[in-house]
Amino acid sequence: RESPRAAARIMPGSRPTAKVGPVRRAIKRLRQVPDAQDSADQEAVLELLAYHLLVESGGADLELRAAEVSRLGISAAIATRSIYEIKLAALRQQFNAGNQADVLISLEAALHDCPDEVLPELLLLRGQALLSQAKNDDDLLQAGLAFMRVVIHYVEDERAPAALLGAARVHEELGLPAKAARLARECLGYPGLTKPVQHKGDLLLQRLANEAPQVGGQLQDSVN
Repeated sequence: RESPRAAARIMPGSRPTAKVGPVRRAIKRLRQVPDAQDSADQEAVLELLAYHLLVESGGADLELRAAEVSRLGISAAIATRSIYEIKLAALRQQFNAGNQADVLISLEAALHDCPDEVLPELLLLRGQALLSQAKNDDDLLQAGLAFMRVVIHYVEDERAPAALLGAARVHEELGLPAKAARLARECLGYPGLTKPVQHKGDLLLQRLANEAPQVGGQLQDSVN
């Protein structure tokens, strides 16, 4: 299960010398996976690693493979962080391609079976997918619930600021600008905030200040 022959199965027709780095990383991933005695588990691992190699080497048919991998079931026997990180990459690619409905379907099973350490990322993605296609207040509340599960149960996780920002967006869409601004300011107060999240938080606060006079006044008071 950790031989170059296994790596060759997931990158057929290529010259090993041209892909030494990706092959070595594939073998390293294989070593991180428990023994997969079931043939379905073995095929799942190889499908996931094939996608991982395509991402690293810029192979063709990446979007098609992402769709297949995002739908792939992962049993408890192979449910490691390493495996779920590959599945998450496929789900993210699907989300960025606008396939939120498919992402939500795939997330339903993943949220029940994944290791605890990847749950915040899955919840964050669920909130983002629900928010992006929300049609009514109930949809928005479901998105907010996913975001707040990260904020409440994984307060020290690096994804907590992004989840706070997502919750702020939910409140903005619900027509609650003051609560949205409070959550956005809480997001911006996190230590180690990434620049993309900080930029989005700043833009949201500015938008809220322009749209709601009371929020603008609160922002001015906080500066003074």
